[in-house]
Amino acid sequence: MSTKHTPGPWRIREIRRPNRAPQLRIYGKGCAGPLAGVHKPSDGSRYAFEGDPAANANLIAAAPELLEAAKELLDNTAPDPDDPVWSRTLTSGFVRWDDLVAKLRDAIAKAGGAS
Repeated sequence: MSTKHTPGPWRIREIRRPNRAPQLRIYGKGCAGPLAGVHKPSDGSRYAFEGDPAANANLIAAAPELLEAAKELLDNTAPDPDDPVWSRTLTSGFVRWDDLVAKLRDAIAKAGGAS
């Protein structure tokens, strides 16, 4: 399966311009322009939404890593036919379960704002 999205990692940069609400822009590797932007409304701004704009930008920026980790996990697990409760076991001897869990935790941490 080929990737159609801009490959990661994606980075966040805050943009401030006169007379405009600040914006968090998400840039991909090798991209001249932003992939996405999240407004940071100030008090009295016409933009109103639930959630923290920085948290939204962090989640967007973590998307490539989350997708890669989820795909890798799925590609390396399979139902155990001997287990009636559908436990999962690794099918590849080249990937350690602990490494996959760590990769997922790192991506989730990035979505939470860690760098």
